[in-house]
Amino acid sequence: MADLKRAGQQPVDASSPSKKRQSGRNDNGPHISATLEPQMQPFSGPAELDSQKEELRQELLNRLSQLSTTVQRLRGKAARERVASEQQDVVAAISVLEAIDDTEWEFWLALTSKKSYGSLDRWIVNYGQTTREAIDLWMQKTTREELQDGEVRSATTKQWQKMVAIWYRGLCIVTRRNSVEACHILADSITRTEERIESFFKKLAVFWPIDRVEHLRSFVKQPENVPKNLMVLRSDVHQDWAKAKFAFRPRDHSSSRLVLEFVWLAPTTPRGGVSYSRDPEDTTDLIYQGPSTSTTDPTFHVLHSWDRIVLESNNPREAPLPSWELLQLQWDMQRISRASAAADVLASIFTRQEPPGEAGALAGEYNDEKEECSPCIGPCTPRFTTFLLDEAVDQGILASADRPEVERYFLPFTEENPLEEEADMEDAELVLAED
Repeated sequence: MADLKRAGQQPVDASSPSKKRQSGRNDNGPHISATLEPQMQPFSGPAELDSQKEELRQELLNRLSQLSTTVQRLRGKAARERVASEQQDVVAAISVLEAIDDTEWEFWLALTSKKSYGSLDRWIVNYGQTTREAIDLWMQKTTREELQDGEVRSATTKQWQKMVAIWYRGLCIVTRRNSVEACHILADSITRTEERIESFFKKLAVFWPIDRVEHLRSFVKQPENVPKNLMVLRSDVHQDWAKAKFAFRPRDHSSSRLVLEFVWLAPTTPRGGVSYSRDPEDTTDLIYQGPSTSTTDPTFHVLHSWDRIVLESNNPREAPLPSWELLQLQWDMQRISRASAAADVLASIFTRQEPPGEAGALAGEYNDEKEECSPCIGPCTPRFTTFLLDEAVDQGILASADRPEVERYFLPFTEENPLEEEADMEDAELVLAED
């Protein structure tokens, strides 16, 4: 509560708010307006990855294919889990190419110019696991963020969410309709403790500009900046945003005005890089603005990439706009997340080389009633893993019927199986022989 008062705001009394305050129609109070500016210029996609990044991307894709062939020959649980974990590191090592800091990339090129430096394996070691963990943390900004056992969102955070929704008059900045949520740009669960803040930004510093990392690390620790980490979206729009189906590209800003471009993120281009499509590939994901769903209504508008959303505050001190720096982080992390779900990447992981059930395929007996979740081999990144599986099914790369079988080694189990212990020993011999 004290944080709200320091910022010149009164906490919202959720039990008995006045009708004027509850509806957000107090035009004399601090508020933020959102205006859509449709862009009529011809649509143009992004620049492709440069030749050096694309060359590295192809090498990483080849490594993924090799690992996929290996995992389908293994019968033991532990061996499959190890390879599946390495596959996810490689996926993250591919995706970071989308938004790696230019200085870091130039430093990498200088290192790899030395013949003694093993470029592919070193890239995976340097950027794979760390990027994978960063994406997993970033994806905590779901509609109902997962909290650790016994945790609850602070009363101050809940009050800020209510207050920010009032500033926007209870309307989504994208659709201008209600049924909204005040959504965190950087997940609330990350900013809840000093330890988690340090953990996330330490990972981010591996591939993002260090000066921007240090600025944001300090920024999110300040209680008065909590409302600047919030945006108001309808629940369905929030879901699509959390799944990296679109991103907001920051274009211009001042203390009272913020210009964002709405951008649909699509599978990668033939030479890598996330593609910016005019509309989502799945037409059921279309987002429209206006109170009416009738295409003949003059207020009806389907959002396309590059449409601009202009946010303006009539009182920036008491109703601050979302943080420009956090939105820049969002733009990069959304593209990195989407790059990890590129069609060619997912196909390299989930396309079977052998029919299921044949010798050498994903064999092994399981007892679902006895098995429980276990600590992962390698980093435990359940949100990232689930995202890859969801996308593989959505894109038709992995059959829904095959998903439970694949989940057995992408999301490991603990129950020991004597048959698999024997298979693990055989697999270890196989891997050593191949090495």
